[in-house]
Amino acid sequence: MFRGDLIIDGYNVLHAAELAPPRDRPQGLERSRNALLRLFAEKLTPRERQRTTVVFDAPECRFVPSAPTLVEDMRVLFADREGDADEAIERLIRLNSAPRRLTVISSDHRLQRAARRRRAGFLDSDVFLRRLARRAARDSRRAATGEPQSKRSGGLPPGEVEAWLRVFDDIGEVGVTTNGDAPDRRTAVSDGVSAPPPVNERRPASSVERPADQTDAAQSQSMTDLDEVAFWEARIAEIDPRGPA
Repeated sequence: MFRGDLIIDGYNVLHAAELAPPRDRPQGLERSRNALLRLFAEKLTPRERQRTTVVFDAPECRFVPSAPTLVEDMRVLFADREGDADEAIERLIRLNSAPRRLTVISSDHRLQRAARRRRAGFLDSDVFLRRLARRAARDSRRAATGEPQSKRSGGLPPGEVEAWLRVFDDIGEVGVTTNGDAPDRRTAVSDGVSAPPPVNERRPASSVERPADQTDAAQSQSMTDLDEVAFWEARIAEIDPRGPA
C-alpha cells in the first residue's frame, strides 16, 4: 500500500485512534505511545516499517531533539521542548531526497501544505487507520478461506506449471474425456484430419487390405502351383498321346 517513505505525526494519529490517555492522567502518555507503536508494528508490512518515521512532541524532560530510536524497525524520534512534532516533520519533508515517494500521515493542514509544496503525498490520520484496518481484515479472510499458492500449483515452479498445462491442453484436443468415457472417434486430432478408428473395429471383407509382402507371397504360390500342374500334364501326354481322360 505504501511503497515509499512514511512520516507519521505520532500524537495526531494517537488521538485519531482514541489511544490518548484522559487529561487527568497524563502519566499514561508513554503507555499510549507504546500501544500506538505496537499497532503500527502489527499492521504495517516489514518493508513499510523499515521506511517509517514516527515523530512525537518532546516529553516534559527533553530539551533537545532525540536521536532516532529503532522500534520494530521503525524510526521513532521526539522533537525538542522548544519546538513540536510539526516543525520536526516539516524539516524531514524539506530534507527528503525523494519527496514524490513520501507520504505524510497527519490531519494537520499545516503539514499537508508542507507536503504539497514538495509534491509529496499525505493522508488524514483517520483515513490511514481505516486503510490499515481494511487491509488487515482482507488478509485475515484470505488466510481463513484461501488455499496456499503451493497447494494450488502442487509446489511446482510457475514455468513448469504452465508447461504441464499446455501438455494437458494438447491431450484434450485429441478427445480425452474424464470419468472413464470413451473419446469420440469423430474428434479431430488436428485441423482437417480425423482420428483413426479403434483397432478392434471390424471392417467388411472386401475392404480389408493385405500387407504388400503377404500379397507378393500369395502370388508366388499361385504361379508355383500352375507350373507343377503343367509339368504333370506334359508327362501324361508323352505316355498317352490321347491326353488325360
